[in-house]
Amino acid sequence: MRERRVLPGIPALMVALSVWGTAQAAAFTLPLPDGWRSETIPFPLPFAPGLPYEGVEELRFAPGMFTAGADDFWTYAFCWWVPEDTPLDSKLLERDLEAYFAGLTRTVEDAEHFTAEDPRYAVQLEPKRTRAGEPRAWSGSLDVFDAFVTHAPLALNVQVEVESCPDEGMVGVLFLVSPQPAGHAVWKSLAQLRAGFRCRG
Repeated sequence: MRERRVLPGIPALMVALSVWGTAQAAAFTLPLPDGWRSETIPFPLPFAPGLPYEGVEELRFAPGMFTAGADDFWTYAFCWWVPEDTPLDSKLLERDLEAYFAGLTRTVEDAEHFTAEDPRYAVQLEPKRTRAGEPRAWSGSLDVFDAFVTHAPLALNVQVEVESCPDEGMVGVLFLVSPQPAGHAVWKSLAQLRAGFRCRG
């Protein structure tokens, strides 16, 4: 078994992704709250090259993202900045999130600890009722694997929202993720971050 090393003070995900460099900034604004960390990765994502997107992924990590036991453990947000004609529905997003997390896990985790076909590894999304003119939105659960800290199965909650930026011909697909239940304080922080999304056009 290979030795796992995490550099003090540097999130393991950022260490794993740093070899792929930094993408050019996308034409939108996503806040970076005090104490949070950021990362930008171009599509195709090196750890999930089969995802059929063009654009970039922008990530925001809560301070305790990689600290087991912290209230904001595995709490983060990411945005897929993709062309506005990109097909998006529950089944497509479920499929792509499974590929996303499976690819991410295989990149950093010993193979004997992880099998993407395990029935505990799954994504479920349900459309949220929205009024006419409001963004498309989903909520659901992510049964994945924590390859960075606990090396064990992990149950996450997720909120997904699509924000249109017609002047750029793009959409921001915003994912808010945390193992904490609805109503926990971390969701207020995530909601504030999401509310700060702005098209630059």
